Amino acid sequence: MNKRVWIISALTLLLLPATAWAQRPEVDCNTLPEADMQRFYELSGEMSQAVDDQNFEEALSVAKQAMAMCTSDTYTEYTLARLYDLTNDCPDAFYHYEVLANRPDSVKKENADIYKELNKHLKNIRKKCGDAVTVEVTCPTPETRLQIASNNVDTVCPYYGKLMPGSYTVMLSKPDYVTVKETINVDPNSSGNFTMPELYEVSKQGTIRVRCPRGASKFVLTDSKGNVEEYVCPWEGKVKADTYRIYLGGTDPKAAAVVTVSANENIEHIIPAQSSSCSAMPQSQSSSFAALFAFFGIAGLAWAYRRKTAHSTNS
Repeated sequence: MNKRVWIISALTLLLLPATAWAQRPEVDCNTLPEADMQRFYELSGEMSQAVDDQNFEEALSVAKQAMAMCTSDTYTEYTLARLYDLTNDCPDAFYHYEVLANRPDSVKKENADIYKELNKHLKNIRKKCGDAVTVEVTCPTPETRLQIASNNVDTVCPYYGKLMPGSYTVMLSKPDYVTVKETINVDPNSSGNFTMPELYEVSKQGTIRVRCPRGASKFVLTDSKGNVEEYVCPWEGKVKADTYRIYLGGTDPKAAAVVTVSANENIEHIIPAQSSSCSAMPQSQSSSFAALFAFFGIAGLAWAYRRKTAHSTNS
């Protein structure tokens, strides 16, 4: 029984690292065309030289370029892990150590020295940031530059790595496209897969000015894909050419006005006052006024009747 439990536990431990990073596309360096293989070796040499010069930032930049070409080279992966470690990027160092640890046989065969050092580094890194979550950030727009605030991530999307649990601001940019800011929440109890919104070209946007009735402070803008944004009145800004629904905050979305913004067009939309909020009085107050008017009406009639009676008597 104990032997069976041990086997199941061992299999579980073997499978966990694999599922943690299995989504990264793996490219065998031996499959590269000759020209690309030559460029990979050039980058490897530049990386080694930068490491010797202790120019770790330069070495890190070159190592990431090499890894973008192929992922099977143990020396490049290990160097990248060590550089992240030396530049205090514990989560990403953890990620690349873990990748190597998941293929121990090929690491041992390719570089025995790295194999000997790997477990030591992996053990130390787990002590520092063992709570780091494996994440995958993908972008529907090709060649999107992805930057994650409060982190060293600055790369071309997609990004595969680790982040500590928490909330992160992600900046997405591309020449001639509108820069987009997104927030991702990294939770160890949920999937670490994040898909960023599609970028759109600067030329495909228009300007909209929104004015609100007196007393209104906010309005809601919903695009054709259902993305919702809330703004403070009055507001003016550039938006993607699209059809929008606009309504006052706190009111029924069914009463939204439909506004179409075309590329390079300036639109002004004035939200009308809601009839329900114009001059309606609370029911209790209305009842009080009605009673008061009724009282004065009866009193007026009584006064007129007494005056008429008195006049008849005098006559």
